[in-house]
Amino acid sequence: MSTKSDFHPSDIYYHLLDLSELMKATYEILHEVEYARQDGSRIDELDRVAGMHRIATRSLDRICEMAEILDGPSPFLPSLVGKSGGESQ
Repeated sequence: MSTKSDFHPSDIYYHLLDLSELMKATYEILHEVEYARQDGSRIDELDRVAGMHRIATRSLDRICEMAEILDGPSPFLPSLVGKSGGESQ
């Protein structure tokens, strides 16, 4: 993880991509779990977790799309010179 001295705006984008990969792995786990008890009744807590995961994933996907502008040079962000101190050109 970046510290204040070596932070670059693209770090945010790449951390979001890592979080997106974590959400994909969580999705796979959630879909391997049985949502019904032996008596056939639903496990409401798992339904709630799956719903919260779906909402979080959709939000994260939107944030990743918006943050893509942080990846690389951008007319909206100053180029950073020397990673210490965050001096801009």
